[in-house]
Amino acid sequence: MDKNNSHTYYNLFSSLAHICTIVRLYTSNHPAVKKRLGEIFIKANALISDKHPLVFSISQNIFFINGEEIKAKNAVTKQFIKNFHDLQIGSIELTKGLTLEEFSIFMNLLSRAEGVQGEGQIKQYLKGKGVQHLIILFAAYKLVKETEDIVEKDTVLKIDELPPDLVERFTQDLKKSEVGEQFKKQAKGYKSIAHDPTFLSKLVNNLVKARDSAEEYEKMLWSIGDYLIDEVENLKTEKINRKILDALKGQLFSLWEKGEKEEQQKEKIQKIFTEISDTMQLKALALLYKKRKKSLETVTKKLKKIWSVLPPESRTYKKTKEILEKIGISDF
Repeated sequence: MDKNNSHTYYNLFSSLAHICTIVRLYTSNHPAVKKRLGEIFIKANALISDKHPLVFSISQNIFFINGEEIKAKNAVTKQFIKNFHDLQIGSIELTKGLTLEEFSIFMNLLSRAEGVQGEGQIKQYLKGKGVQHLIILFAAYKLVKETEDIVEKDTVLKIDELPPDLVERFTQDLKKSEVGEQFKKQAKGYKSIAHDPTFLSKLVNNLVKARDSAEEYEKMLWSIGDYLIDEVENLKTEKINRKILDALKGQLFSLWEKGEKEEQQKEKIQKIFTEISDTMQLKALALLYKKRKKSLETVTKKLKKIWSVLPPESRTYKKTKEILEKIGISDF
């Protein structure tokens, strides 16, 4: 990350966090708040050009400005990230032509002063205010709290907005089928990329040179499949990662042209996705079997211990034997 960019982005991030706290207390119409909003607006607007909007995004509770990770250093900035996350937004683009009035509306939104959240409410709120220079992409669904991942409906983590060194590292690891090996060693930013089906679909589509080669797709997709399978620890994580896999398939196929050749290729690629999905499910079931087998062994030991001290002529012995035989246990 460029040091100048890092310093500029963090200063803006910190300013936004602090002004959001003030807006929530005094509203954006307070004279002192309006003055401070104007100062921050100048800073933010200076980072917007015709070709490059100013992009705030969040993935896996990691906050980015123009694709560069920004870390919270205090309670105020942590609260800012939480507010952004709670809005159920994937990313917000501030585009050329942004006005101070629109920026104030943006601050009201981020401060949660308006009490709106989610796609429907936010779209209606911005439309009602006549906002034209804020482009918001929304998270499609939040995965269970066990992993705190978010899979975006739209292109939240755009390839050209991510830190180049992070993209390059992930790309090289994917080419060498080493994502799984590196996954546990890397930072959260790397992991959030690995869980983003939009990013993965574009990357796979770019890396596979021979579009009619099922072998190339198989190698690339199994490289992704391997780390998704490796992550599976129970039925919950299996469900999560199967959603990511299904989204990846849909995104990848959406990039292809429609034609007879593409339909034939889809059948071959569909088989690969099915194999990965089946392997993922089998692992989850095997783990479940192992867990239950261990529990069963514990119960069996207790049963045998109790059984061994029961007098054969006792009613307890006879009743217990009847119960065990009814449920299919007769090896005592």
